[in-house]
Amino acid sequence: MGKALEWLGGSVLIYLVVAACGGIDPAGSLRPRPAADSGTGNGGAMGAGGTVQDSGLGDVVADALDAMVNPVPDADAQPAPPMPIVQTVPCSSTLQYGSVTQDFAELAMPGRSAASLAGTTALINTSAAEGYEFHVAALSVRDGGVAALCGTDETLTVTFVVPPA
Repeated sequence: MGKALEWLGGSVLIYLVVAACGGIDPAGSLRPRPAADSGTGNGGAMGAGGTVQDSGLGDVVADALDAMVNPVPDADAQPAPPMPIVQTVPCSSTLQYGSVTQDFAELAMPGRSAASLAGTTALINTSAAEGYEFHVAALSVRDGGVAALCGTDETLTVTFVVPPA
């Protein structure tokens, strides 16, 4: 454990020294420190226009903190892609085909076109096929909603997986 802490401490120290001495400019590339002014004798650095800039301990600590807080200044994370809508709906509606009554589930999606709902998948939650919890349902799509035939009387719900808008 002592060796691990020693290794970790040494690594952090090296990182701080490199971050403070090298720094990172706004474009993300390493920026060299200005050359030391040999005429000053105080360890300062020659700045623009020949003026001496203080490069004391406060600047080193500030540079190290800046590098630790924002090590890659121009890093830009991409937004996460939109997730599909997953909703389970009961088989509470019925259709009449002649003498046959068929249960189905409907999911209202106000404002969505039939084209934007065309990639929807409907999973029937059933125990009719032993060992299989779901099976894919026949799906009907219209502007503002989708519907799926439930199949057997044992089916209680349909889970719709609707692509993001």
